Amino acid sequence: MPDINPSNTPGDQPAPPSGDESPQVVVIDAQSGSVRAIALTPAGITVGRLANNALQLDAPVVSRNHARIDWDGSRATITDLGSKSGTRLGRVRLTPQTPQVWEPGQEVHIGPYTLRLDIGAPLSSEPSPGAPTDVHAAPTQRIAGDAPSGLALALSPVQMALTLIPGEATDVEVRVTNRTAAPLTVALVLEGLPEPWVEPVPTLRVPPFSMKTTSVRVQAPATVESMVRPYDVRLRAVPQEDPSAAAELALEWRVAPFLAGEMQVSPHRVRGRDQAVVTVHLRNNGNAQAAYHLRATDERQMASVAFAEDHVVLAPGETADIPLTIAAPRRTFGGDLTHALTIEVEEQDDIHGSPSRLLHDEVRFVQTALLPIWSPLALLTLIFLLYGLNVPAVVWSAVPGSGFLAGTQGRNITEESARLAARATLQAVQGQTALAEAGAALAATQSAVAALPIKQQASAQTALAAAFQATVTSLAAAQTAEAQALAATGAALEAQLAQTTTAQGPTAAAQAPTSNAPSPTTRPAVTPSPVATALRPTATVASLPTVAPQPTTVVAASGEVDPASIAFGSIKKGTTGAPRTLLLKNTGNAPLTIDEIVIGGVHAADFARVSGGAENCGASLAPGASCAITLTFTPAAAGQRTG
Repeated sequence: MPDINPSNTPGDQPAPPSGDESPQVVVIDAQSGSVRAIALTPAGITVGRLANNALQLDAPVVSRNHARIDWDGSRATITDLGSKSGTRLGRVRLTPQTPQVWEPGQEVHIGPYTLRLDIGAPLSSEPSPGAPTDVHAAPTQRIAGDAPSGLALALSPVQMALTLIPGEATDVEVRVTNRTAAPLTVALVLEGLPEPWVEPVPTLRVPPFSMKTTSVRVQAPATVESMVRPYDVRLRAVPQEDPSAAAELALEWRVAPFLAGEMQVSPHRVRGRDQAVVTVHLRNNGNAQAAYHLRATDERQMASVAFAEDHVVLAPGETADIPLTIAAPRRTFGGDLTHALTIEVEEQDDIHGSPSRLLHDEVRFVQTALLPIWSPLALLTLIFLLYGLNVPAVVWSAVPGSGFLAGTQGRNITEESARLAARATLQAVQGQTALAEAGAALAATQSAVAALPIKQQASAQTALAAAFQATVTSLAAAQTAEAQALAATGAALEAQLAQTTTAQGPTAAAQAPTSNAPSPTTRPAVTPSPVATALRPTATVASLPTVAPQPTTVVAASGEVDPASIAFGSIKKGTTGAPRTLLLKNTGNAPLTIDEIVIGGVHAADFARVSGGAENCGASLAPGASCAITLTFTPAAAGQRTG
């Protein structure tokens, strides 16, 4: 049936059904504010969105065949035909396919439409004297005579089945229609939602037979408490003047799912030789069950990763800790190698399938080697310590600490020189001993020759002389070879000492002036008394004279300095230290000839002989005699000074 005065202006209207007991259904459209009526006959009325229904309600929330209204001549019944959004009689939702008695004056709510059953109440087309003239007001219609009193509520079809987005405010536009002849002060109440979700709405003053529009702001918080489920919401308009005239609108609202998962890796920096373990912390701060897919990538593509679980499902508010193992090929030596890894977690609604989010964090794996990067340098340093004595001076002087090593090397060379001198002395003594033993053997042999027959003595003495001469020649050759070897060793030591001195020079200025001076080099001219035995064999026809054995005596001088070295300690540069005295002894059995007493060495100029020259020692020392030599030390530069 067409709308009655949908434009809110007087005009020709279709005649409504007449009769005192004529039932009719009054339909109020909350979207447009229009009011229409349709006669209820024994044939009944089908209600739905399709055009073939007797009462077409064109709204998305209305099912195609929503409900049926029947009249048996005395009472009306209404049946929900299994609609999706349902049918409400007053505050009660009808059971599908079950007829329910509909009493006059009761309201039936189907989507944004309100239906009333009226019996014997004809409609009037006359506008109310108190009707609003504001062109901006939504159209309203008054019902004359015994028209139903009270309020009507309406929302847009979209907001009838509203989906709340957590964290976003939604303004719900509400249209309140006053169908009474008196102005009403209306309070809007939204039930079925947590109170903090709804902002308070001020009271609304609605004139008679007029409509007012206001808005209600609703916001579901973005927390796990905003569960994803349908909410049975009721919007009530309660007039303060007559609470019994309250109107109510049933709504089906839902809360949309949202994802708010958190991911954090700890620690963000980890060290290890070939592997390390970090923990990925997950928390579902959303309002829906979420699935988390974990993966990791390495910028260098050198490290491998393994999650204890790469797929987890968490309920709202649930947490999980996932161990992550990072591994890389072991390195023998080198510095720290940093692997930068990106941890990504894809969060997805596990029930609805969308939307999805990508969470990411970073972790750094500092891989250490088996041997640190300085190990080759330490090995080279060790080689220098062991074999640095043979390194060229130019190279050795550039090595850190070479001055200290050179000082140690110089002391070693000094000790080697002393051992070489002792070896030379021993060689001379051994040579003299060998000659003495040869002489003794010759005397014994001569005694044996004298006991031979006279005819054999001549040839025996000749052979004996030849053998003795060969022995002497052999001993001389051996001593010559030994002397040459000692001379070569001494030359090598001198060259090495000079090389060490060169290497030690650059570090001398950084050290305090100290002295550890060995005794000055004394070059005594030792003249051993050689023993020569000349054999002159003779032969006569008559008889051979008896050859008496000649005793052999080894005569040699030997010089010794006591102490072998002296130390002056640390002395300020340019200052003369306290004198030190040493003894020169002749430990041999022959006079020790002294040609000259000199001070040698690298820093010989820093040392001075106060006494101990010809005035004390003379030109020679008798066997067992000794003389004193006094020295002073005046350093000319800082550092270790030797002489």
